Amino acid sequence: MRTLEWLRLPGDEVFLLAGFVPALLAAVTAWRLRNDSAGAPAKN
Repeated sequence: MRTLEWLRLPGDEVFLLAGFVPALLAAVTAWRLRNDSAGAPAKN
């Protein structure tokens, strides 16, 4: 059973990179844009 767990590891890493990393980048980008626009003067 432990061999099966190790064989699954590369596939799990691919899904982790394809799912978690873009979500993290989106969250960080949204947070930075929100903070950058908070101090900016209002546009007319």
